[in-house]
Amino acid sequence: MVETSAGPEPLHLPYGQRLRTAVKHWTAVKHFLPSILWSLRLAVILMQRLTCFLSGRVQGVGMRYAVHDLARNYPVTGFVENTQDGRVRIVIEGPIEQLDAMLERLLDIAPGHIRMLDRYQSQATGEFQQFVIQRFES
Repeated sequence: MVETSAGPEPLHLPYGQRLRTAVKHWTAVKHFLPSILWSLRLAVILMQRLTCFLSGRVQGVGMRYAVHDLARNYPVTGFVENTQDGRVRIVIEGPIEQLDAMLERLLDIAPGHIRMLDRYQSQATGEFQQFVIQRFES
């Protein structure tokens, strides 16, 4: 058996010993697997999606960039974009407490621009990797 500072090298071990090592490790992992799966299931349940529409003087004033900069401070993904009817649409996914905190902060930093915020909550889809600004396409 060849030993290194990190332990035995698995490829140099005899087949029987590699098999016993694999079974031993699987037994340890199998013990924790239900709690790991439960944690993952719980994380998915806790993730929510908010689709928000901002009305008021929200286009042409840097609102999308302000939302994007704000989103960098929160563990959220999604996008912000202008709509054809003059509103700004924000789609964000993350823990609901973080989504609420981000929207509260947005209302604090742009009180004179946002006249109304319509908000719709649903289950997160996990389709986003980051938070981005989407360009308006007519």
